[in-house]
Amino acid sequence: MPPDHPYMTAPVAGDHEARPMAHRSAFNSLGIAKAPADTRVVVAMSGGVDSSVTAALLVEQGYEVIGITLQLYDYGAARSRPRACCAGEDVYDARAVAELHRAADAARDQSYFLFTTTTAQLDLLRFPLGGMESKSATRELAERFGLAVAEKPDSQDICFVPDGDYAAVIDKLRPDAALPGDIVDLGGAVLGRHDGISRYTIGQRRGLGVGGGDALYVVRLEPESRRVVVGPRAALAKTRVALYGVNWLGAGALAAAGFACAVKLRPAQAPVAATVHGGPEGTAEVVLDEPEHGVAPGQACVFYDGERVMGGGWIRGAD
Repeated sequence: MPPDHPYMTAPVAGDHEARPMAHRSAFNSLGIAKAPADTRVVVAMSGGVDSSVTAALLVEQGYEVIGITLQLYDYGAARSRPRACCAGEDVYDARAVAELHRAADAARDQSYFLFTTTTAQLDLLRFPLGGMESKSATRELAERFGLAVAEKPDSQDICFVPDGDYAAVIDKLRPDAALPGDIVDLGGAVLGRHDGISRYTIGQRRGLGVGGGDALYVVRLEPESRRVVVGPRAALAKTRVALYGVNWLGAGALAAAGFACAVKLRPAQAPVAATVHGGPEGTAEVVLDEPEHGVAPGQACVFYDGERVMGGGWIRGAD
């Protein structure tokens, strides 16, 4: 694939906005001032279609490509769930791709999960498939390369939760989250009992075990008292979100006066308009233009300026 192929863009070290290669012939397709044959690239390979095509594209362009993969799950448990991420055979698929061959789809955007990446780390990262218009385009390339994973279904799970029991993972890390407690309304009246707060999340409506009356939602969790607090949907509306552990990727410091941007408060959410105000010691406050429902402490809030990730932080609370 030639360097100015429309699917390929490259960031310059220290400048994380992807730029077409057509006007930068001194650089290779990854934005590095070396010939591809003199450039060693490490590709993180899951055994799926995307990472396999990435490796194949770079090999085709002449790079020295090294594939790496991690097994973060129990192999026996994973084999029983064929559409789980890294479902037992994926490590072997990754190895086969790495041996067998030479060589922006918003619905699949993963930028939300990269907000903690530092500026120094971004200088070393490249995303060759970032300009792909759809997953079908990626699969077409996989077929052209003759990759056995071209028709492999997308994973729908997390590697370290191969059986899909997320609550069990939380219970293992925090045994107190599995202890029973009360389900109460906003006034503290007991409406029922639960078998552990690890079974509940902010905004949840189904499976509360509290019948009758108007629809109720999980408004907050109180780990210290082991209470699940429920209320009407209106009680979920939040306009101010407190963050900690903020990683800012913009120029200079995050201003206390505010930075107008769009934010995502959970992975599948469309970005919404907000203003982010920088605070001391890695904190920030996000003021939403419109109330959002289901803002959950412990989730990430990620900042966007157009298509560019500007950083983000962990949600401490909201009101």
